[in-house]
Amino acid sequence: MADGNIRFVLLGTLTEIVADKSPAGLSPAEVRAYVSTNYERFIKVLEPLVPVYSLPRPPIPETRSDRTRANVAALELLARIDGGDQVGDREAANILGQYTGWGGLSIEENSHRFPDGYEVDPYALAHEFYTPRWLADEIARVLCPIVYDLRDGRGRLNALEPSAGTGRFVDALDRGCPRASLTWTAVEMSPISSA
Repeated sequence: MADGNIRFVLLGTLTEIVADKSPAGLSPAEVRAYVSTNYERFIKVLEPLVPVYSLPRPPIPETRSDRTRANVAALELLARIDGGDQVGDREAANILGQYTGWGGLSIEENSHRFPDGYEVDPYALAHEFYTPRWLADEIARVLCPIVYDLRDGRGRLNALEPSAGTGRFVDALDRGCPRASLTWTAVEMSPISSA
Protein backbone atom coordinates (compact mmCIF):
# COMPACT_ATOMS: atom_id res chain seq x y z
CA MET A 1 0.00 0.00 0.00
CA ALA A 2 1.44 3.36 -0.95
CA ASP A 3 2.56 5.65 1.85
CA GLY A 4 -0.41 7.37 3.40
CA ASN A 5 -2.98 4.86 2.12
CA ILE A 6 -3.52 3.51 5.63
CA ARG A 7 -4.98 6.93 6.43
CA PHE A 8 -7.23 6.60 3.41
CA VAL A 9 -8.42 3.16 4.56
CA LEU A 10 -9.03 4.50 8.07
CA LEU A 11 -10.95 7.49 6.72
CA GLY A 12 -13.09 5.21 4.54
CA THR A 13 -13.85 2.95 7.49
CA LEU A 14 -14.67 5.88 9.80
CA THR A 15 -16.89 7.39 7.10
CA GLU A 16 -18.89 4.17 6.84
CA ILE A 17 -19.28 3.90 10.61
CA VAL A 18 -20.58 7.47 10.79
CA ALA A 19 -22.76 7.03 7.67
CA ASP A 20 -24.32 3.87 9.14
CA LYS A 21 -25.29 5.90 12.23
CA SER A 22 -25.89 9.21 10.47
CA PRO A 23 -26.31 12.27 12.68
CA ALA A 24 -29.88 13.55 12.88
CA GLY A 25 -30.97 15.23 9.69
CA LEU A 26 -28.20 13.75 7.51
CA SER A 27 -28.54 10.82 5.15
CA PRO A 28 -25.67 8.33 4.73
CA ALA A 29 -25.15 9.71 1.20
CA GLU A 30 -24.80 13.25 2.60
CA VAL A 31 -22.20 12.10 5.15
CA ARG A 32 -20.21 10.34 2.40
CA ALA A 33 -20.48 13.37 0.09
CA TYR A 34 -19.24 15.68 2.86
CA VAL A 35 -16.23 13.46 3.56
CA SER A 36 -15.51 13.10 -0.16
CA THR A 37 -15.66 16.87 -0.68
CA ASN A 38 -13.39 17.51 2.33
CA TYR A 39 -11.13 14.49 1.84
CA GLU A 40 -7.81 16.39 1.86
CA ARG A 41 -8.75 18.25 5.04
CA PHE A 42 -9.63 14.99 6.83
CA ILE A 43 -6.37 13.36 5.72
CA LYS A 44 -4.41 16.33 7.10
CA VAL A 45 -6.16 15.86 10.46
CA LEU A 46 -5.27 12.15 10.47
CA GLU A 47 -1.60 12.70 9.49
CA PRO A 48 -0.21 13.33 12.98
CA LEU A 49 -2.46 10.68 14.52
CA VAL A 50 -1.80 7.73 12.22
CA PRO A 51 1.75 6.67 11.43
CA VAL A 52 2.52 5.85 7.82
CA TYR A 53 3.27 2.21 7.23
CA SER A 54 2.71 -0.23 4.45
CA LEU A 55 0.72 -3.41 4.65
CA PRO A 56 3.00 -6.24 3.57
CA ARG A 57 2.99 -6.91 -0.15
CA PRO A 58 5.92 -8.34 -2.06
CA PRO A 59 8.02 -5.90 -4.04
CA ILE A 60 7.44 -5.90 -7.78
CA PRO A 61 10.64 -6.94 -9.57
CA GLU A 62 11.94 -4.37 -12.02
CA THR A 63 15.12 -5.64 -13.69
CA ARG A 64 14.90 -8.20 -16.49
CA SER A 65 16.76 -10.81 -14.44
CA ASP A 66 14.61 -10.23 -11.33
CA ARG A 67 11.42 -10.32 -13.41
CA THR A 68 12.51 -13.55 -15.11
CA ARG A 69 13.42 -15.15 -11.78
CA ALA A 70 10.07 -14.12 -10.24
CA ASN A 71 8.08 -15.32 -13.26
CA VAL A 72 9.79 -18.73 -13.26
CA ALA A 73 9.20 -19.02 -9.48
CA ALA A 74 5.49 -18.32 -10.06
CA LEU A 75 5.31 -21.01 -12.77
CA GLU A 76 7.08 -23.49 -10.48
CA LEU A 77 4.66 -22.70 -7.64
CA LEU A 78 1.64 -23.22 -9.90
CA ALA A 79 3.07 -26.58 -11.00
CA ARG A 80 3.56 -27.58 -7.35
CA ILE A 81 0.01 -26.59 -6.44
CA ASP A 82 -1.43 -28.41 -9.47
CA GLY A 83 0.67 -31.41 -8.44
CA GLY A 84 -1.09 -31.51 -5.07
CA ASP A 85 1.41 -29.69 -2.86
CA GLN A 86 -0.05 -27.71 0.00
CA VAL A 87 1.27 -24.17 -0.04
CA GLY A 88 0.61 -21.53 2.59
CA ASP A 89 -1.51 -18.57 1.53
CA ARG A 90 1.20 -16.07 2.47
CA GLU A 91 3.88 -17.96 0.54
CA ALA A 92 1.65 -18.26 -2.52
CA ALA A 93 0.64 -14.59 -2.35
CA ASN A 94 4.26 -13.47 -2.07
CA ILE A 95 5.43 -15.56 -5.01
CA LEU A 96 2.44 -15.00 -7.29
CA GLY A 97 2.33 -11.31 -6.37
CA GLN A 98 5.73 -10.83 -7.99
CA TYR A 99 4.65 -12.24 -11.37
CA THR A 100 5.11 -9.49 -13.98
CA GLY A 101 4.32 -11.29 -17.23
CA TRP A 102 6.71 -11.89 -20.11
CA GLY A 103 6.36 -8.59 -21.95
CA GLY A 104 9.87 -7.49 -22.89
CA LEU A 105 11.52 -10.69 -21.62
CA SER A 106 12.88 -13.66 -23.55
CA ILE A 107 10.61 -16.68 -23.51
CA GLU A 108 12.95 -18.59 -25.81
CA GLU A 109 15.99 -18.18 -23.54
CA ASN A 110 14.04 -19.36 -20.49
CA SER A 111 11.71 -22.04 -21.88
CA HIS A 112 13.98 -24.80 -20.52
CA ARG A 113 13.19 -23.48 -17.01
CA PHE A 114 9.40 -23.74 -17.39
CA PRO A 115 7.69 -26.68 -15.66
CA ASP A 116 6.01 -29.20 -17.99
CA GLY A 117 2.60 -27.94 -19.01
CA TYR A 118 3.43 -24.32 -18.22
CA GLU A 119 4.73 -23.11 -21.54
CA VAL A 120 4.28 -19.38 -21.97
CA ASP A 121 2.22 -18.18 -24.92
CA PRO A 122 4.47 -16.26 -27.35
CA TYR A 123 1.64 -13.70 -27.63
CA ALA A 124 2.51 -12.73 -24.04
CA LEU A 125 5.98 -11.62 -25.07
CA ALA A 126 4.74 -8.48 -26.76
CA HIS A 127 1.43 -7.91 -25.04
CA GLU A 128 1.66 -8.66 -21.32
CA PHE A 129 1.83 -5.52 -19.23
CA TYR A 130 0.30 -5.12 -15.80
CA THR A 131 -0.66 -1.76 -14.39
CA PRO A 132 1.90 -0.66 -11.80
CA ARG A 133 0.73 -1.18 -8.23
CA TRP A 134 1.22 2.50 -7.33
CA LEU A 135 -1.17 3.49 -10.14
CA ALA A 136 -3.81 0.94 -9.11
CA ASP A 137 -3.53 2.21 -5.51
CA GLU A 138 -3.97 5.82 -6.65
CA ILE A 139 -7.01 4.95 -8.77
CA ALA A 140 -8.50 3.16 -5.76
CA ARG A 141 -7.83 6.23 -3.62
CA VAL A 142 -9.84 8.36 -6.05
CA LEU A 143 -12.67 5.83 -6.56
CA CYS A 144 -13.26 4.62 -3.02
CA PRO A 145 -15.08 7.72 -1.73
CA ILE A 146 -17.75 7.29 -4.43
CA VAL A 147 -17.91 3.48 -4.35
CA TYR A 148 -20.00 3.50 -1.17
CA ASP A 149 -22.77 5.48 -2.88
CA LEU A 150 -22.99 2.95 -5.71
CA ARG A 151 -23.96 0.01 -3.49
CA ASP A 152 -27.34 -1.66 -3.86
CA GLY A 153 -30.06 -1.76 -1.20
CA ARG A 154 -28.28 -4.62 0.59
CA GLY A 155 -25.06 -2.60 0.82
CA ARG A 156 -23.24 -4.60 -1.87
CA LEU A 157 -21.66 -3.60 -5.15
CA ASN A 158 -21.00 -5.88 -8.08
CA ALA A 159 -17.72 -4.94 -9.73
CA LEU A 160 -16.30 -6.10 -13.07
CA GLU A 161 -12.59 -6.22 -13.89
CA PRO A 162 -12.61 -7.18 -17.61
CA SER A 163 -8.84 -7.48 -17.92
CA ALA A 164 -7.72 -8.60 -14.48
CA GLY A 165 -4.10 -9.47 -15.19
CA THR A 166 -2.56 -10.26 -11.82
CA GLY A 167 -5.41 -8.62 -9.93
CA ARG A 168 -3.81 -5.32 -8.95
CA PHE A 169 -7.01 -3.28 -9.33
CA VAL A 170 -9.04 -5.85 -7.39
CA ASP A 171 -6.39 -5.86 -4.65
CA ALA A 172 -6.12 -2.06 -4.55
CA LEU A 173 -9.88 -1.54 -4.30
CA ASP A 174 -10.34 -4.30 -1.72
CA ARG A 175 -7.59 -2.75 0.41
CA GLY A 176 -8.69 0.83 -0.17
CA CYS A 177 -12.45 0.26 0.30
CA PRO A 178 -12.56 -2.45 2.97
CA ARG A 179 -16.20 -1.84 3.89
CA ALA A 180 -17.51 -1.47 0.34
CA SER A 181 -18.63 -5.12 0.14
CA LEU A 182 -17.44 -5.46 -3.45
CA THR A 183 -18.40 -8.68 -5.23
CA TRP A 184 -15.91 -9.13 -8.04
CA THR A 185 -16.20 -10.73 -11.44
CA ALA A 186 -12.67 -10.75 -12.80
CA VAL A 187 -11.87 -11.92 -16.33
CA GLU A 188 -8.35 -12.75 -17.49
CA MET A 189 -7.19 -14.44 -20.67
CA SER A 190 -3.89 -15.76 -19.30
CA PRO A 191 -4.22 -18.85 -17.09
CA ILE A 192 -0.87 -18.00 -15.52
CA SER A 193 -1.49 -14.40 -14.50
CA SER A 194 -5.02 -15.21 -13.35
CA ALA A 195 -3.83 -17.91 -10.94
